[in-house]
Amino acid sequence: MQIMRAALLIGMICLAVACSGEPSTPPVQAPPDVSDAPAGIPDIPDAPDAPDVPDVPAPLDIPDVPDVPDVPDVLHVPDTADIPDVLVDAPDVPPDVPDIPDVPDIPEPPCLPDPPEQPLPQQIPITIGKMVGAGKFVVLEEDQEIEIVQGPQDGVHVEIAVAATMPASFDEDKALSTLHAVTIQPCCGEEQEEVGQFYNKKTPLYPDDDPSVFFTEVLQVIFFQDLAVFYEQLACCVRVDLSVYKPGTKDVLLQGSATLRLFCVDHL
Repeated sequence: MQIMRAALLIGMICLAVACSGEPSTPPVQAPPDVSDAPAGIPDIPDAPDAPDVPDVPAPLDIPDVPDVPDVPDVLHVPDTADIPDVLVDAPDVPPDVPDIPDVPDIPEPPCLPDPPEQPLPQQIPITIGKMVGAGKFVVLEEDQEIEIVQGPQDGVHVEIAVAATMPASFDEDKALSTLHAVTIQPCCGEEQEEVGQFYNKKTPLYPDDDPSVFFTEVLQVIFFQDLAVFYEQLACCVRVDLSVYKPGTKDVLLQGSATLRLFCVDHL
């Protein structure tokens, strides 16, 4: 039984080999002839011949560089001992210096007399008041009201006058003086300051019925501010300093000062 199976198997193998055979190779086609290319393509013209290259001229002959002459030998320098001295010895300075003559003494200037001592101005009493009516002097009292006056140039001021009592030796009928008057608010304390001023270096003084008392005309002590509201209803001190000249000179002969506390009001 097994022998039959083996024979059958061998027969099937042989049959399979006989049926398969060798594979057929397809024929190779030859490339088409160039002449068979499609019409219409023009022939490519032949390239023109390149122009002849001109001959390059031969380079110029460069002349030979002449030989550098030999450097001569360094000249021989003679020894320094053979060079004669150029400097000439200076003559000796004499040791003794002649004496300088003494300068004569300058005489002292003659003594000048001492300038005469200027006498101190004599102090005189002065009084602060005001003029009323036809030039009548009235003394102002302490804390008396004084009116603030509106001036013609929109300023404000107070009006005072001064009386000076001359010594018996003063026999002039008029006097010229420097008078400086200021108003101060407040009248005392660290905060007091000048708020108005009158100053005239040629203030005339005239005698009245009593020949020893001289009076000024009306003096306008002008406030620094133009409005009375800054000064009204306040204590207002007036200080006056007077210097009377010696007649015909600018020498101060008499001096006096006074301070008076008033109360500034504005009735307008």
